[in-house]
Amino acid sequence: MNKIFLGHVHYIPSAILFSKDVSIGAVIVPEVYPNLIYNYYNELTYFRSPLEFVYFFRTLNYPLSSVYFSLENINLLDDITKIALLKENGLVSIQVFHHSSNPYFNTKTGLTPLGKSLLYKIIENNLTLDLSHLDNYWINKILEEYEGKIVISHCAISDLLNDSNNRTNCISYKTVEQLIKRNCLIGISFVNDTISFNSDEMDENIVFNDIIKQISTFVHHFGSQNIYLGPDYFDTMYFSKVYNHNLFIPKQLYSLDGFYELFEILTQSIGKEVNNIFWDNANNFFSN
Repeated sequence: MNKIFLGHVHYIPSAILFSKDVSIGAVIVPEVYPNLIYNYYNELTYFRSPLEFVYFFRTLNYPLSSVYFSLENINLLDDITKIALLKENGLVSIQVFHHSSNPYFNTKTGLTPLGKSLLYKIIENNLTLDLSHLDNYWINKILEEYEGKIVISHCAISDLLNDSNNRTNCISYKTVEQLIKRNCLIGISFVNDTISFNSDEMDENIVFNDIIKQISTFVHHFGSQNIYLGPDYFDTMYFSKVYNHNLFIPKQLYSLDGFYELFEILTQSIGKEVNNIFWDNANNFFSN
């Protein structure tokens, strides 16, 4: 293993980011909240827009072999005419829904008129629509009227989970089949409440094995061409307080040791196709 591409991440732990042994690529989610910015970057500041964050991030000169940006909190996009400028500065994807109704998407009625205009802008600027956090019904409804590029950047396959896991970014086998027909890339999350059969499970090894199960099962059902690593947020202590729920990513995945272990285990299961998951799929998709 000499390359890792993290297809949806809010920040990258230093033990991974500053390694000299592995090339790191990433799609970074801009943060504009002062407490998170301080947690991630040790910077006491506030960004009024995703573009200000991007300008700041580039001053850090992080040793990333490739870096792109994704807009997850769609409420931060106050004017869709700004999309072209965001694209020029590294934006590759836009998520139309996060956790509640917004000017672009209503949880009861679907895409608003502004949301439909947004889809046209995404296609016009050769960007990608991120369908993360939408349920199976709304994913399929949007696919009926949208013909551009799509990803689901951080999710799990719900058929491998129990009924108590009701995170919105869990999708069914049937939906995955429809997405793959559209050449959609799908990122597998690392966070326990998304990825684990028992979302309250606090055993690091069990959750690590659940990540392996999600990835290997996906590959055995659908092949390795449409899957990548979509960890989500590593600052689980912060979000545990926000959601009043014990959230974590297995501690071994905060350093390269865990990624080496994940790579080796998956290699035993799926062979050289593991390179598609760790680098090739996401890097090729977002660089075009």
